[in-house]
Amino acid sequence: MKKEILLEKKRDIADKSAWNMREILTDEDLRKFSRDQLEVMLDIFTRAEAFRESRSAFHSLSATEVIQKETGRIACFEDSCVREESREECLLGASGPALEKWERERA
Repeated sequence: MKKEILLEKKRDIADKSAWNMREILTDEDLRKFSRDQLEVMLDIFTRAEAFRESRSAFHSLSATEVIQKETGRIACFEDSCVREESREECLLGASGPALEKWERERA
């Protein structure tokens, strides 16, 4: 297989990874691994990210809102202060779809 085609196939594998992984993987990095090794490595990173997220006490709903996983309380960070936000308030805002998705995943 020609080197260019192989590198393109490796880029396709890397494009399936998390955004932060895609941002730092260079062509030089990709050349160091076989396709199978890349797939295994990206699977490991995906599982590690899922594990890290599962251990986090909070889930981000937006740039300014988080939900505490254990209690379901929503915090909103605005103008150098933190206030608790109701579920209804959150659903009316831009983070409403993120809250609904999080609730579906927990069910």
